[in-house]
Amino acid sequence: MSRNIITEYVHPPIPYRCNDWRATREGDDEDYIVGWGATEQEAIDDLIAEEAAAQDERASIVAGGR
Repeated sequence: MSRNIITEYVHPPIPYRCNDWRATREGDDEDYIVGWGATEQEAIDDLIAEEAAAQDERASIVAGGR
């Protein structure tokens, strides 16, 4: 079962608005995979893409170890 995605409006005090939203998975600590975006949906999409990239990287490491 997939864990819920948690979003947070961060709005850092800088003029760059591309990282106003952060998305993480429920139960993850601060050092885990994070998605960022200018909108809530962009942050969610980025989180999903980052998770897929991490999964691909783990699969590549396992395949290379055979």
